[in-house]
Amino acid sequence: MTPKDKERDPEYAQALKEYREAEDAAQRDGTPKPRTFKRKGGEIVYSERTADEVRLTSAQRVARAAELRVQRYSWDTIARELGYKSGDVARKAVGRHMARLPMESVETLRQSELEGLDVAEVALADRIRQGDTRAIEAMLKIKHHRARLTRLYDDRLSVTSDVSLVVVQTVTATAQLLKTHPEMTVEEVAGVLMVEGSL
Repeated sequence: MTPKDKERDPEYAQALKEYREAEDAAQRDGTPKPRTFKRKGGEIVYSERTADEVRLTSAQRVARAAELRVQRYSWDTIARELGYKSGDVARKAVGRHMARLPMESVETLRQSELEGLDVAEVALADRIRQGDTRAIEAMLKIKHHRARLTRLYDDRLSVTSDVSLVVVQTVTATAQLLKTHPEMTVEEVAGVLMVEGSL
């Protein structure tokens, strides 16, 4: 049904007129906004909630999604829990929500994320000392995520891929040294790496 067809439909035109009058009254008098409506199966059907109620519910849902993400829930779990279509939709909604937040809130969330990365690094430390390559890969991913959070990859900074390569080489060399010589101290490892040119 086109907009012109709707206006020619007397029942729809009457509902539209009443809706507009109620909307004007809501703006003028501060009364509740009217419920939206549509034609469904030949009848005029009104929504159960007003547009303001829908917006409030949406804002509450995305705020809860952001809280769950801070608590380390996966995007798919958040989507299932809060009724988003997919994890990707939940992630995008939280991203838009974060963009609207005051900077203090964003910084609080960023600090929380960084603290979580610190905990993950500590948990991997023993496995890295034993030369576990998967732990080393996980550590590199953590470092990459930390760099993104702290904006080290910002275009304005002149960070080259050479730096990343040196970091990878240094971590790999450190892991190999610790695997073959677990008794070495941090200072001894640093000395060997400096002699080899990895540091």
